[in-house]
Amino acid sequence: MITLAGITALVIMVGLWLGGRVPSWWRPISPADPSLMATADAVENGITTLINQMRPGDSPMLRSQPWSMTLDDDSATAWLATKLPRWVLSRADIGRWPPQVRLVQARFTPGRIILAARVVQGAHDDVLSIALAPRIGDDGSLWLEATSVAIGSLPMPAGLVLTAGASDESPGFFDARRAVPDELRSRRETAPIIAALRGERPLTVLAPLRLPDGRKVRIVHLQPMEGRLVITCTTTDPDR
Repeated sequence: MITLAGITALVIMVGLWLGGRVPSWWRPISPADPSLMATADAVENGITTLINQMRPGDSPMLRSQPWSMTLDDDSATAWLATKLPRWVLSRADIGRWPPQVRLVQARFTPGRIILAARVVQGAHDDVLSIALAPRIGDDGSLWLEATSVAIGSLPMPAGLVLTAGASDESPGFFDARRAVPDELRSRRETAPIIAALRGERPLTVLAPLRLPDGRKVRIVHLQPMEGRLVITCTTTDPDR
């Protein structure tokens, strides 16, 4: 009995210790860093240049051959850390940026997009990370099923965390509700997002981006690789 109690206590202490750590790839950065902001600006400018390039259409389909652009870990993190909160504030359909979320970073591994955020709720200061398997359907639907979740360095079943994040109950000794800020859990749009992370529905349908000359750019494939994300697109002529 003493041995069992000791093992149980040790498991709990290790779990709490891991939960208080950050992922090994988490970067000690500041959104106010000028070099980070310069990288984010370069990302936006580079993407704008790429999507506006003229590409010959494939007669009679009037659709370009698939072309791709690549986003690496550092560039994605720079944009997320400096631009994402302002982008959210500019979208009336999203609302304000949750103050509990202090910083967002990204990492790409084979087949997975890993997003991590520092979430501060009361006395808790955690880094939550979630691994997503991206897929784009033939209809342009974007699927982002969560395959794993971690709080700090403590891996947790994605289903448990997402279920707890959508309710006021949390099973086990570790409060999985810390993975979803209270303000987000209470929003009506949170439920469909969690359903998407469970793989029950697409997150959204990607509308084609209309360029100033009338052409349309569609994202047709996302391929996460080690350290980078390859985004494959097609460009359609104005008449399509």
